[in-house]
Amino acid sequence: MAGWYARIRAGWWAMALAWPVGLHAQDTTDRTLPDAVLRSPAALAWFRAHFTAAELKALAPDAIRTEVYMCSCEDRPTPHYPYALVVYVTPKEDLIARAEGHEGEMSVVPLAQRQDMRYCALDTPNKCYGTFRHPCDFSDFRYGRTLVKVFPDCRSVDR
Repeated sequence: MAGWYARIRAGWWAMALAWPVGLHAQDTTDRTLPDAVLRSPAALAWFRAHFTAAELKALAPDAIRTEVYMCSCEDRPTPHYPYALVVYVTPKEDLIARAEGHEGEMSVVPLAQRQDMRYCALDTPNKCYGTFRHPCDFSDFRYGRTLVKVFPDCRSVDR
């Protein structure tokens, strides 16, 4: 039963965070950005810093792919601490963000940028956290020491 609910919840998050945005009268250069990005000033700033207005305008509607990860203690073969991540895969670098919901509104909070498997700070691209095979491995690295206090039986921080 829990697995069924988790799949439904993950699907809902994926739809809410990846819903395509139509043209906005105030700024047509952002027409290819997912709605959750447009509601997040920090995520929108990241996109505008990594793409010129002309590049954003020229992007095909499917050029930015949204991947949703619901990291879980039930993940196999490697369990992860519970964390909702959204990855915006772009032609340049990828934006790693935390999914948040507030009063029925979905938004994202940028956490890192990724090139291949290397995860780096948003404000200092030369400051990198390391190389991670999976986005949930990154969230375990960054937030595991805090999450272990809430989920002590989930997994070992040292794995």
